[in-house]
Amino acid sequence: GLAPLLREAGVNPVDAKFVVCDKLPGWIQPIARRFIEGYTPGFDFSGRVIEAPSGSGFSAGDAVMGTAPPFVGSLQEVVAVPLDQVAAKPKSLSFQEAASLPLVGLTAMQALREQNGLKAGQRLVVVGASGGVGHVAVQVGKALGAHVTAICSSANAEFVASRCGADAVVDYKSDVPVEEALRSLASTARAPFDLLLDCVSSHDPRDAAAAYEPTIRRATFDAGDSAAVPLLAGKYVCIGGVTSDWLAAGLKRKTGVDLFSRGRELFWIRFPCSAGA
Repeated sequence: GLAPLLREAGVNPVDAKFVVCDKLPGWIQPIARRFIEGYTPGFDFSGRVIEAPSGSGFSAGDAVMGTAPPFVGSLQEVVAVPLDQVAAKPKSLSFQEAASLPLVGLTAMQALREQNGLKAGQRLVVVGASGGVGHVAVQVGKALGAHVTAICSSANAEFVASRCGADAVVDYKSDVPVEEALRSLASTARAPFDLLLDCVSSHDPRDAAAAYEPTIRRATFDAGDSAAVPLLAGKYVCIGGVTSDWLAAGLKRKTGVDLFSRGRELFWIRFPCSAGA
């Protein structure tokens, strides 16, 4: 492995949730927390190499960025990391910027490009487009050549459109329901959406109350002929969900066996070989 001296470390919601507590029902979370307390939190980091194995491609003093393995933690001065979880820091990024990118960037790249093959000309919807994963997913979608519709509040609409490049922005706080706004966009384009990445929904009742998934997956629109067309032609992908979804996601990540119903899945980030993503 590699041993960098850390300059910056990123903090994500998963760190505040003790890595596993967003994946478990409320009644068992205090028990799970007992097994996790004492471990150093944190995944994202940037810094300079102080020790590298021969043939690794890295030398002492190199500027790097990456992710620490779960429960190893990046909130410390020196951390040992596998070579496939570290990459050279681009000169265009500060150490602070580099430490904010790995987890959200890997999630967006893996969920959109690697897992679901998003490509140029397709139509992507990002729910929670102004959040950590969401605003990166908008940029990844645009870099892949997709048409991107972003769902966020009006307060963040300019940021998501002007800074991140979204082609259309839907305000979830508007009097017009989200599915109606999406239906209007699909009708104008005479084309459904090919992929949806939901960065908001989770097992938390406050998130589930929005009911984005059942509402959008049931919705249809008028494509100009007599038959109603499903609003979402492709997959509905979440990055949070109930415990059963996390179990199915873990099985798919480890074995490739897909137990999700057709047209949906919970995506779980993969760390091995993540440096090349």
